[in-house]
Amino acid sequence: MTPNTQALLSIVVPLYNEEENVVLLTQKIHESLSGYTYQI
Repeated sequence: MTPNTQALLSIVVPLYNEEENVVLLTQKIHESLSGYTYQI
């Protein structure tokens, strides 16, 4: 795919009282999706 036709992935993670896990979660998402266009 060319940059103009790449799909954009949106990640929605419902959280409640999970503040101690948010940093680890976002790190793992960034690691897993490196090279992709996405938003959290």
